[in-house]
Amino acid sequence: MADDWTDIDERIIQARILPALKLIREQFGGDLREAIDLLNGRYLHLREARADDFTVGPEDYGRGVYT
Repeated sequence: MADDWTDIDERIIQARILPALKLIREQFGGDLREAIDLLNGRYLHLREARADDFTVGPEDYGRGVYT
């Protein structure tokens, strides 16, 4: 399961949200709402586990992305 997240994690960390959602749907299936829920959970996990890797602060993360 960890390998399933490698590319997705990098997209999340780089604030490439739409490409991350696309990859989540490709790898895990489901609809957009489920992909958003998975992304949000993974984002929170990464903020704790790899906080220093993020290039965008939490206050600006996702700004301008509307789903």
